[in-house]
Amino acid sequence: MGGLHIFQLEYEACKQKAKVVDGYEMWLSLSPLRRNTFGYAGYATIESNYTPEEKRLITSIHSYIVKELGDGFKKITLGISDSVAVEKEDAIFLMVGMGVDNIRTENGKKIAGRFFDEGIFILQPNDQIAVTRGGVTEEFVAIQFEGQMYLIKKHKRNTDN
Repeated sequence: MGGLHIFQLEYEACKQKAKVVDGYEMWLSLSPLRRNTFGYAGYATIESNYTPEEKRLITSIHSYIVKELGDGFKKITLGISDSVAVEKEDAIFLMVGMGVDNIRTENGKKIAGRFFDEGIFILQPNDQIAVTRGGVTEEFVAIQFEGQMYLIKKHKRNTDN
């Protein structure tokens, strides 16, 4: 069964380069005390169709559903299963949080995010995304290799000799 790999771009204080984080640690229980939110003022609430009452690092999902809540807020339900493994990853579910000055993508699909400097994106193989912080722009590309998706930092070659 196909699926999506979850990655996050995170920044440490006083650093201009992003750290690629594999997966998203989330509460899988439906509890008002344990909410999974993302972005400024929690513009995205993330839930799951699987509720074993624990917190866990989620790296792959089968699917997702986005529900509009109004004023740019969304509820995203992730399709997770312990009984059926994700055999082949077809896309990346990329979460870009606070601390970014600008995000630019030509092919990636933004499924959540109220502002230009945050968002959750779906990247297909070869889709690219550029993230700027403090004057430093980094470009990343989604790569599919042997049934798994990877988010690779794109390095430009120096052609000057």
